[in-house]
Amino acid sequence: MSIKILLKPRFNGWSVHSLYSDVIESPPNGFKVYYQKPNKKSQLYSIDNKAANPWIKQLVYNLKPIPYIIAQRFQKFDHSNYDLIYASQHVLFNEGLPWITDLEFANAFAAFGNLSIIKNIIKKQFETNNCKFIIPWSEWSKNTLIQSIDCKKIIEKIKVIPYTVKPKNFIRENHEQINFLFVGSNNPMNIQNIQFKNLRETIIAFDNISKKYDNVNLTIRSYLSQDLKHITNKNPKINVIDTVLSQKQLYELYINADIFVLPAHETCGISLFDAMSFELPVIAMNVYDIPEAITHMKNGILIEGHKDMKYYNKTNMPYDYSSQFVSDMKKYSNYIIIQLEDYFVKLIEDSSLREKLAKEARKTIEKGKLSYEKRNTNLREIFESAIK
Repeated sequence: MSIKILLKPRFNGWSVHSLYSDVIESPPNGFKVYYQKPNKKSQLYSIDNKAANPWIKQLVYNLKPIPYIIAQRFQKFDHSNYDLIYASQHVLFNEGLPWITDLEFANAFAAFGNLSIIKNIIKKQFETNNCKFIIPWSEWSKNTLIQSIDCKKIIEKIKVIPYTVKPKNFIRENHEQINFLFVGSNNPMNIQNIQFKNLRETIIAFDNISKKYDNVNLTIRSYLSQDLKHITNKNPKINVIDTVLSQKQLYELYINADIFVLPAHETCGISLFDAMSFELPVIAMNVYDIPEAITHMKNGILIEGHKDMKYYNKTNMPYDYSSQFVSDMKKYSNYIIIQLEDYFVKLIEDSSLREKLAKEARKTIEKGKLSYEKRNTNLREIFESAIK
């Protein structure tokens, strides 16, 4: 008989992020993971994404942890039929069952707002007997937690288990074209966040090099701003998909691609792992937890941020909520474009490099440090220990 685990989102009725799909569908042996179907949309998420002005964004960053933690404190949910609660990037209050949680980085526990405002509340919940384990997705993630909260009493509860995806089964047919793929957001509310993914820089870099090569294409799955549409509409080698895709349709994009590009000023995302599992050479930024997954010129390519750009705050977390960060992204945009153009050309002209990076990327997901089998083995140990 399987042990029942409830995968709980931050609030009742909210959806569970798609990055938890694999643990729901393929949990460790002997365990079954359940989740409640969503029926609400996150208002905090909506406010966040509508805050295009960096000053407003910073205000939201500083204020939202307060209503967030109050709402967390008083919410109730039915957990009577489960053995363990897996709280997705949040803490629990007054629950009788053992629970574990995970984190992308420490501010996750403040709805990605200013953790310092509520850090003592979070620390107190971590120290309760029912909190069994805290699972950072990377060593960098663990570091942000230790630098943000006094972890002396809970250090034994912190166990790093890298997030990853299952290796994909697919057949890729040979073709003459070299197809670049960029997978970002196709949510219109995220239009302000396009700049964080360096989509503009990707489009400009490709537009520049495409004049030299006839056999290249770029497919973009993302919503575009009008200024970017002005560029893409003039280049027949750029295909934009701004509609919602099924998983099957999305996976077809990966299968038909030759190079995956996501040089985002963000942490390692599911699309990057998916690309590696589809045996694609990947281009990403050398920031946050990404260097733990990708080694430059071994299993991918890392774009360097400008030395004068401030990526981290004093607790080693992303500084992307600040007006300075937004200003610096614009200021050093050409620095990113030049590197992208250089690596685009290298990958176009060197098929052996493409093949080498692709195979190593797949190996990382299949048998290496991001092996899903290793992740499940580690999760099983956590689950078993938590319910003892």
